[in-house]
Amino acid sequence: ENPNSAIAKISSFVPFANIIVMPARMTIADVSIFQLVISLIVSVATLLAIFPLAGKIYRVGVLRTGKKPKWSEVIKWLKYKY
Repeated sequence: ENPNSAIAKISSFVPFANIIVMPARMTIADVSIFQLVISLIVSVATLLAIFPLAGKIYRVGVLRTGKKPKWSEVIKWLKYKY
């Protein structure tokens, strides 16, 4: 209900939640430029961290056909060096 509540402010900086919460807060209440910039930096940093990991999983996963991988295998794939 309150766009300036603690949970709304914290959610504005949590990856994947901030892309929904921050625009909603901006339409309802005044959000400082500082908070907006921090939210954008968190989003970009999350993307930059996830893309290489997703690329590794995809490269190894494309070579595997047939069965669904286990989580332990996916973690091993992340440790592979290319």
